[in-house]
Amino acid sequence: EALLSAVVADGMTGTKHRSNQELVGQGVANIASALFGGLPATGAIARTATNIKSGGRTPVAGIMHAVFLLLFMLVATDVMKFVPMAALAAILFIVAWGMSETRHFIHIYRLSIADRTVLLLTFFLTVLVDLTVAIGVGVTLASLLFMKHMTKSVEIKQGRRAGDLALSDIDDEDENQRIELPPGVEVFRITGPMFFGVAGDLLETLNAMGQMPKVLIIRMSHVPYLDATGAQAIES
Repeated sequence: EALLSAVVADGMTGTKHRSNQELVGQGVANIASALFGGLPATGAIARTATNIKSGGRTPVAGIMHAVFLLLFMLVATDVMKFVPMAALAAILFIVAWGMSETRHFIHIYRLSIADRTVLLLTFFLTVLVDLTVAIGVGVTLASLLFMKHMTKSVEIKQGRRAGDLALSDIDDEDENQRIELPPGVEVFRITGPMFFGVAGDLLETLNAMGQMPKVLIIRMSHVPYLDATGAQAIES
């Protein structure tokens, strides 16, 4: 859930979280919590989204959030007990709607039956059962569907004749074209399936460039499969 919170925050801010740092910090916090008889804690998607909607963009926002929670618990519990649960529920409804990304939901729903099945199953499991169960089932089902698509994309062909254009010739041609590109134009080639497991690599590669070019050409002739997450990464 902590990493899911980080992914949600990435989508809202356009940044990229550091998974190792997130998990080490989470572990240290849970060790400290146990020393004081506390329960295990994790990242909270709703409060993370609220923080970002309120303008928080750095780790300082999370630190101040924790400090204020501590202050309220120490000095304001007598006042907090008068806040109606209905009011808190209304706030959670607004937060949930803000982070629901309805546009992406509708977009994925209009795709293939497989994508629609994964989306609806994960959604209903989140609401009716538990978020952790929903993530496990969703990732497992998406992996099985990915393997199914990969088996369909494999082609076994007879070798090319000597006069045919080989892949190495295409690579040489692309290299020559890249040298001749005008200023402000950059080109990338994606080789292999573009699915949820590697979608983040595209964004990391582009972010590593620093300043984005005026024109970005993405060549995808060697991409046998593209899922909804991969398409969203390209759009981002």
